[in-house]
Amino acid sequence: MFEKVESLLKQAKIIPVVKIDNKENVLPLCDALSTGGINVIEITFRTQKGEEGFNSIAECIKTIKENRPDFLVGAGTVINASIAERAITAGASFIVSPGFNAETVDFCLKKNIPVFPGVSTPSEVELALSKGLTVLKYFPSEAGGGAPYIKALLGPFPTVKFIATGGINASNVAEYFKCKNVLACGGSWMATEELIKSGHWRDITKFTKQALLSIEKSESKVVLNSAEKKIKPALYLFPVTLGETSVKKVIPSYNLEVLKTIKYFIVENRRSAVRFIKQAVPEVNVDSLDFKELSEHTKLQEITSYLNPLLKNKMSIGVLSEAGCPAVADPGAMVVEMAHKKNLTVVPLVGPSSMIMAVMASGFNGQSFAFNGYLPVKENERIGKLKKLENRAWSENQTELFIEAPYRNLKMLESILNSLKKDTRLCIACGITTDEEYIQTHTIEEWKKLPAPDINKIPAIFLIYKS
Repeated sequence: MFEKVESLLKQAKIIPVVKIDNKENVLPLCDALSTGGINVIEITFRTQKGEEGFNSIAECIKTIKENRPDFLVGAGTVINASIAERAITAGASFIVSPGFNAETVDFCLKKNIPVFPGVSTPSEVELALSKGLTVLKYFPSEAGGGAPYIKALLGPFPTVKFIATGGINASNVAEYFKCKNVLACGGSWMATEELIKSGHWRDITKFTKQALLSIEKSESKVVLNSAEKKIKPALYLFPVTLGETSVKKVIPSYNLEVLKTIKYFIVENRRSAVRFIKQAVPEVNVDSLDFKELSEHTKLQEITSYLNPLLKNKMSIGVLSEAGCPAVADPGAMVVEMAHKKNLTVVPLVGPSSMIMAVMASGFNGQSFAFNGYLPVKENERIGKLKKLENRAWSENQTELFIEAPYRNLKMLESILNSLKKDTRLCIACGITTDEEYIQTHTIEEWKKLPAPDINKIPAIFLIYKS
C-alpha cells in the first residue's frame, strides 16, 4: 500500500491541498484537476464548525472515493488519531499531519494506511525513521529554509524523501524539484478556497497545467545541465533521418540529449538542418544556434574557421548531413579530416545509414563491399562502369553499391538490365526507413520479367553481386 501511494504521489508531482466542505463542489473540482493533469488531492480537516465541519469534510472524501475511483484522495491536517480514523473510514488512501504525532502515526501503521507526518528538524526525521517511515512531509517549507534546507538533509538522510508543503506557490515550486530528495510538493495555489467556492473550474485547470509545465521545464534544464557536464567537448557527427520518418523511430535518445547541448553546427544545408533540429528537440530555440554551411566547394581555410568554437573555446560542434550519416559520401568528411589534423576529438553517433542498411537487407556479401557513388551520366560511359563493377563483383566476391539522382532511377535500372549478365544479382533498396520503403533482390533475368518498380523520385541504393 505504501509503495503504491508513494509511486502515485511521485508521478503526480504536485498534491493539491484543498479546503472544502461542500460535497457538491468536490466532483467538479476533481474533474478540473484531472483535466489539468493531476489525479491526486489532499482534503484538509481545517474547520471552525466542530463536529459538523468534520462530518462535511469526511463526506467530501467519501464522495470522491465512490464517484472517482481512479482519483487518489488523502486527508490533511490530521492532528490526532481520532481524525485519522474518521478520514480512513470515509475512504482516505493516505494521511498527512502538520507535525509528528506518535499516536496518529501508530494508528495509521496499525491500519496499514500510508502516513506522512510533518517534520522540520533532523531530530524529527530520526524519530520518523525509528517508526520505519522514509517519506515525510516537510513543513513549513518556505519558512523552514526552503529548497536549500531540504537539499541539505540529503547528506545525513539519503534514504528519506520529502513532500514539501507550506508557502509553496507557482513562483517557487520548480526550485523544490531540483532537490533529489523531494518526492512531491503540496500546495493550495492552483485550487484556492475562493476559486472552489466560486466554481472557477477552468482557472483551476489552467493553474494546474501551468504548475506542471513549470516543473517540466525545470527538470528539462536539470537534465540538460547534467548532460552538458557529462558530454565532453568534441566534434559530434549526428545522423539524421533518411526521409519522412519519425525521429523517434531511427534516432537514439542519447543523440537528442547531446543535440540539446550543441550551439554550433556545420551543415550541408541550413534549411534541412533546422527542420531536423525542430523535429528532434522542439524545445531548443534554433534562432540561438550558429550554422555554417558546407559543400564540396568550401575552402580548407573556411573549414578551419568553422572549427574555432571547439579549437579556441572548447565548445562542441555538431555536423549534420542532409540525410543519413555525415562524412560518408558527404562533404562532412572534409571537416572530420581537418579536425584530426587539429588533434580534435571526433565522436560519431549511432543512426541510420542507407548504405549499411541496404547491404544488411540485400543478402549479398557483407564482409567485402564498396560504395561507388554516382555513375557517369553519359550512357556509354555508364554502361562501361557498370560492366567494371560487375566484373569486380564476380572476380573479387565484392558487393558493389552505387546511387543515382532519384528522378533518374528508372533510367539507371534500364541501363543495368540492358548491360549486365542474366545471372548477376541486383538489389534495389529504396526509401529505406520511410513509408515508401522498397527492398528487392533478384537476378537480372528475373528483374526483366517483373513490372518496373515504383522507385521514381525516391532515394535509392543499387547493389550488384554474383549469384
